[in-house]
Amino acid sequence: MRQYVVVACSAAVALAVNIAMDLSTDVPMLLRWAVAIGIAMVVTVLLSRWTAARTQRASAAPGESPEPLS
Repeated sequence: MRQYVVVACSAAVALAVNIAMDLSTDVPMLLRWAVAIGIAMVVTVLLSRWTAARTQRASAAPGESPEPLS
C-alpha cells in the first residue's frame, strides 16, 4: 500500500472520531481534536507496520522465511 493511502485513512479516522465525539458528547473542540489526532496517529503506526510487513513478505524469495521486523 502506498504511503498516501495510509495518510488518507488516518485523516478519515481522525475526522470520523471527531464527528462521533461531537454528536455524542459535549467535550470542547480542542479536546475532541486532540483525542481524534491521537487515535489517528495510532492508526498510522499500525497501518505503516502492516504495509512494511507485507512488503517484506512479498520481497522474500520462495521457500525463504522473511526476517522479523524490529
